[in-house]
Amino acid sequence: VGSLGESITVEGTVKVAVSIETLYGNSMLIVVETDDGNLVKTFGSGMTLWELDRDDRVSVTGTVKDFDTYEGDKQTVLTRVKATIEEEA
Repeated sequence: VGSLGESITVEGTVKVAVSIETLYGNSMLIVVETDDGNLVKTFGSGMTLWELDRDDRVSVTGTVKDFDTYEGDKQTVLTRVKATIEEEA
């Protein structure tokens, strides 16, 4: 999704939301599956990431940092992410 350095916004469902302890403190690993089946991943400690749980519907905005593959699935890696949980209708 997107091009390197591009700021993008995607909507989807949180598939992974785990806290990971690092040398620099705790960070969140978040993977979102977009509505069209793409995977977007971020790893960080931004405040909005701590509010996310698996199966939340979210809107995620960030800058494309890299493209990755995990267990055969292509992923877009974002940095400087802001996430918003979508309200249910």
